[in-house]
Amino acid sequence: MASTIQGNRFTRRGLLGGAAIIGGASALPRGAAAQPQPRKGGTLRYGLSYEPRRMNQLNTTWMTDATEHLFGRLLTRGPDGKYVPEMATWTVAPDNLSWTFKLKPGIKFHSGDPCTSAAVKWWFDQARDPKGFYGFKGSYSSVDSVETPDELTAVVRLKHPDAALAYILYTVYSSIHNPKTYEKLGKDAYGVDTVDGTGPFKLKEFTPGGNLVIVRNDAFAWPAGFVKNQGPPWLDAISYRYFADDASRTAAIEAGDMDIIVQPSLADVDRLKQNPNFTVISKPMPATRTVYYNLEVKPWDDVRVRQAMAHAIQRQPIVDKLLFGQGIPAYSVVPPFFKDMYLKECETYFPYDVKKAKDLLAAAGLNETDAEG
Repeated sequence: MASTIQGNRFTRRGLLGGAAIIGGASALPRGAAAQPQPRKGGTLRYGLSYEPRRMNQLNTTWMTDATEHLFGRLLTRGPDGKYVPEMATWTVAPDNLSWTFKLKPGIKFHSGDPCTSAAVKWWFDQARDPKGFYGFKGSYSSVDSVETPDELTAVVRLKHPDAALAYILYTVYSSIHNPKTYEKLGKDAYGVDTVDGTGPFKLKEFTPGGNLVIVRNDAFAWPAGFVKNQGPPWLDAISYRYFADDASRTAAIEAGDMDIIVQPSLADVDRLKQNPNFTVISKPMPATRTVYYNLEVKPWDDVRVRQAMAHAIQRQPIVDKLLFGQGIPAYSVVPPFFKDMYLKECETYFPYDVKKAKDLLAAAGLNETDAEG
């Protein structure tokens, strides 16, 4: 994101707009075609829609935006959605049973300790520890062992090929920590009192439910290759504030108290687009909003009932009417953002068809017998 900064304040305000089904949004201050060159300085005031409790992926299932800036990951996705190196390059064996990661030389944790393959191995061991607190350990179930032949090389050996491994490694939930700092503080204090990552910002202040401030990491010099600025961030700091409801976030940015907010009320997005002080930018998110059924409970144990539900959903009207057009229909748990995984043909699997839905229910023994259905 590029913003015009004057002193310690932004000369224009940006808005982070909401989206739904598959969606999200980000925003940038609106400016003239010829943008001024960035310069160091300024604190970005960022309005959050979720209250941060701790920034320790091994001990929570929700991360806030700040976490993205405090930690690095082995790989990430480029603007085109394809996986690219972040902290490491990698190769996959022809049999897909081992991944070899080569860390970029010179990466350091915020404490000044070098980031080595031992930290990568430590992360894998913690994430797949059956007695651990990590909420996504199932994503590492294919990992058999991790070897560290030298300080910059980690070889991840798998029990079986795993096409989903790259995805979990790309998420913020696979951030690399300094094992020494983590083990010194313990799982409860780490992520609250301090964090020791490799990201472009460092934690300055954090009170759960209160202030969250991160400041520039002046030593940072290892972003992904597609990032234009290959050095430390231009901003001095980012100050986060949690707002419990959409209306209060919108009011805060309209009053000039915030520079960016996330997820304003969808009903307000069109109105906010008309305000010349704001720019609303919606972009696809690598996620879908989905409905799950308990397959051990009737009638959901019958596939015909689940198929009937799929045929009874009017996706586009939901987006248009309930979500005020802020989203795109989802046809699979894999969103279209993942161009290398998404199957376009899935959009034809369960078209809206009330008659077919009723026929499937009848075949499953669920017949309409009264006005209640």
